[in-house]
Amino acid sequence: MQDLTRRNVELQQEYGRLKLQVAELSSPGRIAAQARRLGFHLPDPDDVRTLRVKGGVQMRNAAATLEGPVLSLRSVLERRP
Repeated sequence: MQDLTRRNVELQQEYGRLKLQVAELSSPGRIAAQARRLGFHLPDPDDVRTLRVKGGVQMRNAAATLEGPVLSLRSVLERRP
């Protein structure tokens, strides 16, 4: 029983460390900094176009700023030969 209790404590600590690591790696600031290092940048607003796609996926997220159907990148990539 003591071994199991000790192992449980070790696993809980490891879980906490891994959860913290995920939070650090997924932080918007870190992702933006990595994108800049890789040469990514925000496009000029005049270069951005919104396309409405017939039969696209309807956004259901209330926080989404897009309205109307949008095309899912996953669905496009899965259909490509």
